[in-house]
Amino acid sequence: MPEKELHSLKRSELLKVLIEQEKELESAKAELDALQQKWQRREVQLEEAGNIAEAALQINGVFDKAQLAAQQYVTSVKKLSERQEHIFREQEKHVKDRCEVKQTETKKECTELLEETKRKCAQLEEETKKKCEEIEKTTQVKIENRWSKLSARLEAFYEEHKGLRKLIEVTSDIKSE
Repeated sequence: MPEKELHSLKRSELLKVLIEQEKELESAKAELDALQQKWQRREVQLEEAGNIAEAALQINGVFDKAQLAAQQYVTSVKKLSERQEHIFREQEKHVKDRCEVKQTETKKECTELLEETKRKCAQLEEETKKKCEEIEKTTQVKIENRWSKLSARLEAFYEEHKGLRKLIEVTSDIKSE
């Protein structure tokens, strides 16, 4: 498989390729085992036939091909593994970088929101204080007006009932003694 195609594969697809290559390696090993058994049988046959030198040349060719195929397979698996590891490291670095950027942005947004909230709270607190002061002033004016009216009524009542005033003064004097 060309290198460009390997770079475009996802991690799961790369793992599938590795699994397929591992199956091929197992198949090659099984074939190698079969060839070794065949070789052993041939060795027995060659001993019986007496043509050991010729048989060795033929068997060595088969083993050389099998060994070469196994080495090529192992090399390709190592290269693929290295490529996958490199791709994984790059993706991991990219994800970490993106996470750091997002974290920085989130902290900045939180700080801005906190400052805005503090500013709004201070503004609301100031507005509430002003309203309370206005209500307090209005209430104080109302109290003073009512007290003036009540005092005026009491004075008028006392004027109309002077005898009652003297009685209240005498009562107050008696209580204070």
